[in-house]
Amino acid sequence: MANNLTGAAPASRILLVTPTSPWAETFGAQQRTVLLYEALRKLADVDVLILSEGERDETIVPDRPEIVGSLSWREPRGMPYKYAINRFVSQWCDKHLDWRQYRLAVGRHFTTITKIAWPRHVRTIADCDDIVYRYVPRRDAPMWRALAAARGNLRTWQTRASLGRYDHAFVSCQRDRNLFGARRTSLLPNVPVGVESLHETPDDEQDRILIVGSLWYAPNRNGIEWFLEKCWPAIAARCPRLTLRLVGAAPPQLRERWGCHVRTSVAGFAQDLRAEYARALFAVVPIHYGGGTCIKFVEAAAYGKASVITPFVSSGYDTDFHDGDAVLVGIDAADMTRKCVALAEDRQLRRRIGASAQRIARERYTAERFTAAVHAAAKPLLC
Repeated sequence: MANNLTGAAPASRILLVTPTSPWAETFGAQQRTVLLYEALRKLADVDVLILSEGERDETIVPDRPEIVGSLSWREPRGMPYKYAINRFVSQWCDKHLDWRQYRLAVGRHFTTITKIAWPRHVRTIADCDDIVYRYVPRRDAPMWRALAAARGNLRTWQTRASLGRYDHAFVSCQRDRNLFGARRTSLLPNVPVGVESLHETPDDEQDRILIVGSLWYAPNRNGIEWFLEKCWPAIAARCPRLTLRLVGAAPPQLRERWGCHVRTSVAGFAQDLRAEYARALFAVVPIHYGGGTCIKFVEAAAYGKASVITPFVSSGYDTDFHDGDAVLVGIDAADMTRKCVALAEDRQLRRRIGASAQRIARERYTAERFTAAVHAAAKPLLC
């Protein structure tokens, strides 16, 4: 358990409800959970409830004393309302949790916190970093794109209708705050964890475009395949020394298929991202779908690497990272191809964009600012 702090009120514990462990930081969602947990521990004692959607309703024996429970729920098939309270989850909480201990509950991911029927005295914060979600179409055809868009619009409508159940909500970018309103919301940007300064690498050893992410995740997979098909052949033909490096966990069949493309290597999960960024000329974030703010862009910025990104990625960062100054935005495949070639051929452009991006990341996307934003929202609710 966290240490008791001076000024903490009796019966003012915090319950963090999360599908990802606060003690693992392999990918972006886990890193945000770690930061949120550490920020809350500075305010009061924090218990953790691991709660995730699964194939069936079940409980799992916790492996740490800080975890008060670990369970999964199965969403009924055909459930039209994504954010309905779940009977199994709520009954388990009422039976096993002493609600009198808790003054504040914080839900990591909006879907997770909606499954519990909270007692009235417990104040609530929903962390909605992926509150706006753009679904990947099953096929690249107008009908399928329209269906995916309609599904996303339904989710947005349901989210707006459900936010009123909570005292406060964190969103990860100004785009999402504009969509859902400033009342009882605040910005809690995604920030990279564990970024250290890179050793200077000679230009003749920097020969890669780098794409980093969990490659099993459908929006990331879609973006990589789009880039491989629409952009990379022309880039590779124009820049014969350049290679493409894909880094992140991926099924073997995907790694094998992607590795068949010209001068493309698929590294899988990398323990040391510093080495990958050190060898990279620049990064590409070719994502068109998904939720949140694509943290791998700001991670590349923190490492001082210039990036070419899509308009979808830019929409989460455009208040800070301006096109042509701290990032290059490719509005379509042809434009992304041109801008990748420009970065590959122009050392001064790479350095200028990378330096500007790094300055912004180090000033505005830090653990200290993340903690300050959490405290500003949570402290009034603990009183």
